Amino acid sequence: MPKKAHSPERIRVTERHIFLTGASGYLGRNLIRHFTNAGHQVTGLARSDQSAELIAGLEANVVRGDLLRDDLSSLMVGATELVHAAANLDHGPGRDAYEENARGTEAVIAAASDAGIRRLVHISSDSVLQDGRPLRNVDEYHPVPGRPAGAYSAGKAEAERFKGLKVHASNSGRNAISMASSAAPDIVLMDAMMPGMDGFDTCKILKAARGFEDLPIIFMTGYNENEHVVKALAAGGVDFVSKPIRLDQLFARMRVHLSNARRARSARYALDSTGRWMVACDANGLIAWSTPQASDLLMKVGIRSDNNSYLPLDILSWLSESPMSDLGGNAKVFHYSRLGYDIEFRRLSDCRNDEILLRLIDRHRGADEEQLAHAFGLTLREAEVLLWVAHGKSNKEIADILEMSPRTVNKHMEQIFNKLAVEKRTSAATLAVRVLWRE
Repeated sequence: MPKKAHSPERIRVTERHIFLTGASGYLGRNLIRHFTNAGHQVTGLARSDQSAELIAGLEANVVRGDLLRDDLSSLMVGATELVHAAANLDHGPGRDAYEENARGTEAVIAAASDAGIRRLVHISSDSVLQDGRPLRNVDEYHPVPGRPAGAYSAGKAEAERFKGLKVHASNSGRNAISMASSAAPDIVLMDAMMPGMDGFDTCKILKAARGFEDLPIIFMTGYNENEHVVKALAAGGVDFVSKPIRLDQLFARMRVHLSNARRARSARYALDSTGRWMVACDANGLIAWSTPQASDLLMKVGIRSDNNSYLPLDILSWLSESPMSDLGGNAKVFHYSRLGYDIEFRRLSDCRNDEILLRLIDRHRGADEEQLAHAFGLTLREAEVLLWVAHGKSNKEIADILEMSPRTVNKHMEQIFNKLAVEKRTSAATLAVRVLWRE
């Protein structure tokens, strides 16, 4: 009698053990089939019972967890390679897609390193190249734009930065400035002593340039005198290391400063994505920072938003004359018109570090509520309700925010559904987002 054959699972000898994120998605399921057919062991990460059932049904191992959990590396023990295919595909203005795609990728890479995984494959998206302009004859070598369109694209673009370090070297300050303008570095290691323009002056110029506000610059020098340390930090450097360089310490410092810079960039993109275009300045009008779209808007009226740039004198006069909001708690408003453009400045708060926070509104487009009212024939109150629906708020939350009863919110929602010819709040939110995001 012939010997009974064992099931493939019992006789399979695997040389590779692949840990897969996004395993229950369309791409993930096909990757599981490909790898298991090739004789490799696959472990898929699942966040829900439904995802776990899909993965198990494809004869892959299943572990339950989340990309942002602290013990992610413990789930990867035994894996030799990792394929990161997980992604939040929400293209709306919320921050969740950005956080999961950018911070999630960062967490996966760190966990894979801790788990001793030999090889990591990160699956990105062609949408990282989309910034609202036509694209022709592009491939994977096309540079990623500074501000991709949508939270999904921005998050995936940010995740591109975590795949590894590509080094550009320069032997002079002027060359470094030129190279930084074209290469858009994530971090700069600056030698204090260079021929011609030294590292201190180079740092000042870079930090004053638009787009480099969050760029971390670490100084490296053979001098460890207090004067050089103070001078480096005063020029805009975030850290100072002395030669000879200990690479383990340098890389640890780089990781910290890169993470801090990405958080700051993430916050500004989040403000932009929700239509909150912000600029912060001190009492003298010196601009400390601005969100990307706020910088674009300022340029339209001839105001530079670089570090060490100042707001015009008439705006500064308005700030000095109206230090607080009115008695009703409403933000003070100032209209600034130049070059055929009209911007509304709204003073939101005075920060503890002596910064003044301003919100900008393009009066060519109108405030968010006015845009929605004009687009759909809504009353301003209905438009306010729709705006908060687009930001993911429930009817109860909207009632609290707008200081009205939940019943009144329900009445407004009925009118909104009728005027937008939709039946669900998600459909209404989608239409609102399209209006608010259009250029």
